[in-house]
Amino acid sequence: MAARRIGTALLALALLSACSDRKAAEEVLARLDRGSHAERVAALEAIARRPGDLDLPRLRLLLSDSSPAIRALALSIAAARAEPQIVDWVGERVDDPDPRVRRAALEALLRFESPARDPYLVAAYPLHGLEARAAIVAAFGEDAEKLRRLIEEEARAIWERNAAALESGGVAEFVGALELLGRSGREEAVERLIALLHGQSTRVVVAAARALALSQGGARAREALEGLLESEIPERRMAAIEALERLDDPAAAKALRAAADREGEEAMAAAQAYLRFEPAGSEACEAARAAQNPVAARLLARYARGRGVSCEPEKETDEEPVAAAETRSDESPPAATRLAEGPASANPADENPSADDPASVGPAAENAAAETAEVGAGEDRSTESPVRPSRAAELRAVLAAGDFDDPEPLLALAAQDLSGEARRTTLEALARVEDEEVVERLATLAVEGGEIGRLAVEALERRGDAERLLRIFRQSGSPRAAEALARLGRAEAARALLEPGAGGVVTPEWLLALAALDGEVAGEAARLHLAHDRPEIRA
Repeated sequence: MAARRIGTALLALALLSACSDRKAAEEVLARLDRGSHAERVAALEAIARRPGDLDLPRLRLLLSDSSPAIRALALSIAAARAEPQIVDWVGERVDDPDPRVRRAALEALLRFESPARDPYLVAAYPLHGLEARAAIVAAFGEDAEKLRRLIEEEARAIWERNAAALESGGVAEFVGALELLGRSGREEAVERLIALLHGQSTRVVVAAARALALSQGGARAREALEGLLESEIPERRMAAIEALERLDDPAAAKALRAAADREGEEAMAAAQAYLRFEPAGSEACEAARAAQNPVAARLLARYARGRGVSCEPEKETDEEPVAAAETRSDESPPAATRLAEGPASANPADENPSADDPASVGPAAENAAAETAEVGAGEDRSTESPVRPSRAAELRAVLAAGDFDDPEPLLALAAQDLSGEARRTTLEALARVEDEEVVERLATLAVEGGEIGRLAVEALERRGDAERLLRIFRQSGSPRAAEALARLGRAEAARALLEPGAGGVVTPEWLLALAALDGEVAGEAARLHLAHDRPEIRA
């Protein structure tokens, strides 16, 4: 009898507690529906302690509430629920305008085990910071297909952003977007860039031409740039020449050769670009005879002679003929030395054509090299006399023909503040020299910053000199050296990306070069940087 009374009492207490809880729950829901913002937040925080008490229709409404704080709390409640439809409701919030809500949506998605979350994780990937992106990559584990979709989705987002900049961005955004569109290599991008070549703004046309050079757009891009060579505006023609050279399509050689027949600076640029495709000596000689620009003619003729073809331009300049300059006595210094020494005139603005004559040079090659060596790496060289275009062209002609005996003057010349074209040609020529001392000097130049360092690394890569590149990389941590090592098949280029702090120095080119490597190290290195802060690294 006593036991029955105790049981009845306990049941009564339970019913009273249930009624009390039910009443409290109704009060909480009432505050959630009709209270002030602070009361609603407090009510939702109370419900979060028992997330199963919130009915699904109300939860869905809260996920779309006008208050970011309410939406974020609702997402935390949703993360604790198991109903399958909730995954889609949460996924709709991954691109929420409020960053707190986006973060809460991602955290909720990461707690779900359903494969229905995957498209939303892909969409969330480019919208978050390093830690969140790393969490998404970890959630996808070893699934290469899902990781590929991550990158494709981000590439699409970047494409759309750049396309929007073309429609409504300012001039700076417009020009920057053009380059990125060109690098994308998409067929749609190539067509847009080609259309812009016919625009009113020369600045935009020049930017579009440069972007096409990066697009690997094949025959369509080449033909469009060849058409730009016929523009009436010199800046556009020069942009077309530069772009055709960078496009690196041998079929462009014919158009560049024709452009070399013209007058002015563009003829010289076209001749240089034409020779990049290494035409036969006889073809170069024909181009030399047709050239209107005497400096271009000399460059082409010297190249032809370097290929064993006897060649003189039909149009000589007022300077001493090239052939006569090459038939000097044995006491005269070689052509490269004479060029490195510079003109006898101390006035760099002297426009006397004979100043470019190799016969008129003054100081010895040793003096030129010594003076260059005395210039410290940190000293201001702004007061140095620049090499005039005709002398730089003569240098390129000498190097194209391989017409030098002593490389030291050329090394001195490469270290000076010349035009980028002259530096590049100088270092390309030095890379063909088998002298160990010369190669060591190249390695010294390779650790420098700027154009000189880049060209020296490229020269060592063309030599296949992996040991020196590895030494440079270990000494300086140069990303350029790492890229070259990867292309040469050295696994050290991938292992370096596994080191702490590698994220601060890695470049897109470095990662792309890993494709030349086999093995797990390259894959692990690439995977490690899938969550990098810079989208171009992730891509």
